[in-house]
Amino acid sequence: MSTLLQTIKDAQLVARKARDQVTALSLTTLIGEITTKAKSDGDRAVTDKDCIKALTTFRDNAFANAKLFDERGDHADFEAARVETILYEGFLPAPKAQLSPDALNRCVRSIIANRIASDGTKPKMGVVISDLKMLHEGQYDGKVAAGVVKAELDAMPEIM
Repeated sequence: MSTLLQTIKDAQLVARKARDQVTALSLTTLIGEITTKAKSDGDRAVTDKDCIKALTTFRDNAFANAKLFDERGDHADFEAARVETILYEGFLPAPKAQLSPDALNRCVRSIIANRIASDGTKPKMGVVISDLKMLHEGQYDGKVAAGVVKAELDAMPEIM
């Protein structure tokens, strides 16, 4: 079992003991979603990545609900959705620092150079993006990175 899942389960137990029904129900639903996804995906063990994905989805949905309730002037539901957003954010790891545009360009050039050196051919865009993701996941905007990779690869002459 992932350590993040255990942390969520521990928080759920604390909420249940404190008779905080809203928090307990929110966390029970979250735990159910996480475990169901892992079971339906080949009955595998839950990973922290599964938990983070579910937490992000639940947080984004709660935030969207809070925004809608605020626009409608429904203050009670707005406050409940805001608290739920904060609850889920509390379990998410701190975001990684984003690469500056120059650092992203340097990383992409380095990956391309390493790929050319290894087999002597111009690398495919997907390979470069995959390497970038492996090295710097969560530290760049995917759309921006794709543009940088495309520009760098387009600027390269064909290698034979």
